[in-house]
Amino acid sequence: SPKIDSLPTGQALCIAKIADCRPFTKKDTKFACCEWEPDLFAWVLSGIRIIKPFPVKGKLNFYQVELPPNLQIFAHQHT
Repeated sequence: SPKIDSLPTGQALCIAKIADCRPFTKKDTKFACCEWEPDLFAWVLSGIRIIKPFPVKGKLNFYQVELPPNLQIFAHQHT
């Protein structure tokens, strides 16, 4: 599993739909790249499309991101 220090920051890496939100389990730690703690939640994603990364400034809460006009989609993961 990737180490959190090796993941890019400040960039959009994919487009996905949030299919579910459920309590975070210890099995989720590998894919979430973080340690388990009580009272956390996991987002279950579907329709994941890998894209050419582009800069995105992070914000709290849900927010709209303007997609670049030349957005390149590299792969579609079927879930």
